[in-house]
Amino acid sequence: MRLYSIGEFSKASGVSIRALRYYDKKGYLKPDYINPETNYRYYSQEQFGTLTMILLCSDFDFPISRVKEFEEEDSSFDLFKLIKEMEFDIEKKQLRLTILKQSLEELEKNIARLQAKKKLKGHYKDYFPERTFILQEFTGENPLYLDFTEMTNRVYEKVRAEKFITMFNRGVLKVKTVSGEKRFVFLEILPKDLSEEQQKQVVKIPRGNYDCIIYPFHKFYQDFKSFWGKELEENQLIIYSSLYDKNYQKSASHIEIQSLSYDANIYDF
Repeated sequence: MRLYSIGEFSKASGVSIRALRYYDKKGYLKPDYINPETNYRYYSQEQFGTLTMILLCSDFDFPISRVKEFEEEDSSFDLFKLIKEMEFDIEKKQLRLTILKQSLEELEKNIARLQAKKKLKGHYKDYFPERTFILQEFTGENPLYLDFTEMTNRVYEKVRAEKFITMFNRGVLKVKTVSGEKRFVFLEILPKDLSEEQQKQVVKIPRGNYDCIIYPFHKFYQDFKSFWGKELEENQLIIYSSLYDKNYQKSASHIEIQSLSYDANIYDF
């Protein structure tokens, strides 16, 4: 059986010696024989086929670690099965890229919303479709700094763990139910293609014509105690939503306060 030194194998395959050593280290393509005296690596003719599969996976951004899954007992490879798995992998990536693009579009809408609303004076009505929030009960005193940041980080931990896609809308939700007032930190997420387990962890926010008013963040900060301490009617919710300017400066530029009386028979907090 013809064996090739690592240099010969590299030259014949067009793959660098450094890459071959990397594949060896990772266990993707180990030399067929290592001389115990010189520690020189040697590869067999059959290993060109394995290397071809590795390069194919690399070209299509498919995990090289999965190459062995498609190797048959006679050392051949089920190329058709590999192609089908690659197609499925590409479809998943395309879906995720589509969702990420939608998420960026939502951030763009958030910025555009601020440009359209920040010059308005006083209250105005605005319709919001049903939204999907992931919530963390707010137990702190100050919704503007450390307490809010700590609670928001907990929400982000949930988002990362469950692989939700955020819509860059975050803030504080206050709601009054028959059992009293509740406060939450929220992140809005894309509601598409949620698994059954993910659906258990989100809350639907009522659609409707919200009574809104917008404040620059510094103004909201100065008067936040009056906003934060406002008494709610039963079955009323208030959303303090962050809006971002096109010139981002460490925090939200404005806060939009959105208020709505909701149907407790449909929505439960």
